[in-house]
Amino acid sequence: MSQRCRPLAMRLVRSLLAQDGCSISGNSVAPAWTSWAHHASCSSAGPMEQHAIQMSTQQQPGTMTAHVRAMPLSSAMQPMHSIVTSAWSQHHTRSLVTSAPCSSDAAKGGAGSDGAAPAGSSDQQPVRMSLGEALTKLVDAAVELVEKGDTQGAIGVLKEGIDTFSPQFPDSPEVGELHNQVAVLSLSEGDTATAAQHAEVSLASATKHFGPTSPLTAHRQLRLGVARFANGAVAEAAGLLQTAVGTLQKAKDPSASEAGLYLDMCLLAGATDASQVRSLDERLLGSARDMARTFGGQSMILSMALAQHDRVVHQPLAAADPDPLLCEALLRQHAKLLEAVVPESEDLAVTNYKLATFYYVQDMLQEANGAIRAAAQGLRAVYPEEHDLVVLCKHRLGMISAAAGDHRAGAQLLAQSHARYTADAQAAAGGKGPGQSGLALEADVGLAMCRYRGLPPSATDADRQSVLGEAHKAIDTLAAAIGVNHMLARGAMRHFARLSATLKPGSRGGR
Repeated sequence: MSQRCRPLAMRLVRSLLAQDGCSISGNSVAPAWTSWAHHASCSSAGPMEQHAIQMSTQQQPGTMTAHVRAMPLSSAMQPMHSIVTSAWSQHHTRSLVTSAPCSSDAAKGGAGSDGAAPAGSSDQQPVRMSLGEALTKLVDAAVELVEKGDTQGAIGVLKEGIDTFSPQFPDSPEVGELHNQVAVLSLSEGDTATAAQHAEVSLASATKHFGPTSPLTAHRQLRLGVARFANGAVAEAAGLLQTAVGTLQKAKDPSASEAGLYLDMCLLAGATDASQVRSLDERLLGSARDMARTFGGQSMILSMALAQHDRVVHQPLAAADPDPLLCEALLRQHAKLLEAVVPESEDLAVTNYKLATFYYVQDMLQEANGAIRAAAQGLRAVYPEEHDLVVLCKHRLGMISAAAGDHRAGAQLLAQSHARYTADAQAAAGGKGPGQSGLALEADVGLAMCRYRGLPPSATDADRQSVLGEAHKAIDTLAAAIGVNHMLARGAMRHFARLSATLKPGSRGGR
């Protein structure tokens, strides 16, 4: 826990302990842990997890891409989940739907399903009730911090609660629930290692208290499976998710669709060709639609799942020698998922931009043109022309136009994006130099190609070689800045080779 979060967490825990005399004793009709357990068997587990599921969002201008303008070129194709994580905390409003108290027939189907306390714990029942009430207040305080945008502070409060209560109640399901809350919030923050650590403790507690066949235990298996999958432990994740799917489907639990989606993503992560990707399309689409109907298209639970799908999609794109057909199938599948559940989202526009860039690099210019226009159309419905993403789309359309031979449109679009990215780089340098923008360097390549395409028929071979030399130099500068194996550097080289082939044999320059 950060030093900033610890004092706040300690004060909150101490204040909670001071309330109601905090004797950790008392009586109540139904223990809080049974209420949580029954709630889990009905939806998606404890208070914080329910908060995540029912979190509604109202998209604000600039979400998810507020830093595109200043980011290096390599970031333009980064996995969407890293952008999404920061966007959720900065640009979305949240509302919590509070669940009503549940009856004591918790975790139906597992141990303790008759509402009785676990064996040997009858004399601890009053302690558990009051402990549950204290932890409920603790979770409420954490939820309030999340709603204020301080997720790390909320995690700190929950961890302090674990540290405070675990020594006194080491065998308590309430403390296991706190571990689950930390796992959920850590997943939303992208801290998958911490999420897995706490989800493992929570699963062990649920298995002990409610049995291996309880829907609540299945929810804990699901959460640990998601954390393992996000960490890259696909085989272990698949085992957990397979078990969770069976239990949740049998219980007709709506979270079965989430478990099924992640289980299919485990298969997707091992796909080696386009046909394997396409064979999963309908199952993934079905699960995503079910999740959207149950939790809402803008729920955090669904957004995290889509972000994980985006991560899987991005891995082969980042390979040194990517399989074009595999990459295309993955990108198109991600676009289909977004179209099915969030058809007007910024995420879909970003995916169409990625697809257009991929097609551009592969010299599939007609397909690239269609994808980038779809991306721009969706963005222009929400943002002005000067917005970062709209400028990015116009830049990509300029590069596509230059490669396709439409030198007038290409030159006009690229002159605008070059000026924008150069000015941004200078501003980022703080007056200490011209700065460097990968996108401006790519625009230099495109502008040189436009100049070559715009040469009159009367131009001499020397004139053509001179302009090709400018393009050659621009490509070398781009490759030095972003890496010779970067997809945009490879694309520039491919289009340069095709361009230089128009020279007469024996008079070619450059590559």
